[in-house]
Amino acid sequence: METTPKRGAPVKPPELRKAAALPIRLTEGERADCEAAAELDGLKLSAWARKTLTSAAKREAKEA
Repeated sequence: METTPKRGAPVKPPELRKAAALPIRLTEGERADCEAAAELDGLKLSAWARKTLTSAAKREAKEA
């Protein structure tokens, strides 16, 4: 019996999976600012927020 290949993206290793969520509340203006910045960087909003927040967190940790 022949099996058909599974569809979709390949399974990522656990250390690369993004499973944790960080819901935050923003004003419409704050969200618009973030969306504009993400667009300038050529990123989706979530990717831009992840990059910006993790960069700021690492910087803060170094200064502590």
